[in-house]
Order: sequence, then C-alpha cells, then structure tokens
Amino acid sequence: METTFKDTKGREWKLSLDALSMEHIRDLYHVDLFDPWTEDLWTFLDDMPAFVGVIGYLIEPQATSLKIDGDDFKSGLSGDVISEAQEAFVRARADFIPKKAMRTAFLEYVKKHMELEEVVIPQLVEKIDIDGLAQKCIDSATASLESSGLTRPD
Repeated sequence: METTFKDTKGREWKLSLDALSMEHIRDLYHVDLFDPWTEDLWTFLDDMPAFVGVIGYLIEPQATSLKIDGDDFKSGLSGDVISEAQEAFVRARADFIPKKAMRTAFLEYVKKHMELEEVVIPQLVEKIDIDGLAQKCIDSATASLESSGLTRPD
C-alpha cells in the first residue's frame, strides 16, 4: 500500500515500504525498523538528515521520472510538510506489518506516542527561561562587538 504527502511546491509523493527498502534503511542509517516496537523509530523520525535521506531514497523513482533532482526535492521539504512526510512514513511502516491486528496495535501505539508528545512538549516549553536565553544572546553579541572593536556609541 502507498501513503502520500505533498511538499511545499504542491507535488504529491507516494511512500511505500518493502523488505528491500527496510534493509536499505537498516544498512545505511543503522535503524532497524523491522521491529515495529523499536524506540529507534522515534529517534529516526527526529533525525532530520537521516529522515530526509530515507524519504529521498523512497521517492527517487518518482523524482527521476519527473526529472526532479535531489536538491529540488529537498527544497520542497520544510515545516509542516516534514511532519506530514513523517506521518506518511509511519502509515507506510504500519502497512508493512503483515497482520491486521498487529497493524492496528502499532497504529494505536503511534497514536498514544503522539498524544504523549502533545502533553510533554508544552510542559517543556513552559520550563524554557526565555528572559535568561535572551540575556545570554545580548551578552554574547555585546562581547563579540567589544572584542572586535565595534561598540555602540554611548
């Protein structure tokens, strides 16, 4: 089965996983996704260079037929499109599971993981010391200006 996502240029890309592509991901990126319960899945999805590389590999035949090179493809990936590509990849990973009951369990696992992220991320954001970070930036910029001999007139 294929899943799809659209890039920022409006092009639709089809993703599917088979044993060969799963081996490629394992061998090239050292992420064994044959085990659907591996925590490596979440690490992999957050590793942008690896994830974009794998997506590029999976869509390469489509891109070639459309005369789209790797740089052009990558230039269409940013922001929400990457999230949509991640979701399409997870759906393709679910489709790779041979038993319907296991696919259903995997998708429930993914849903719970995503719900947890929705709870945890706002809590982490609340703990960020914005004023402290801003002051560090100001101090660093001031130190750079002073060390280069460029200072603001008083």
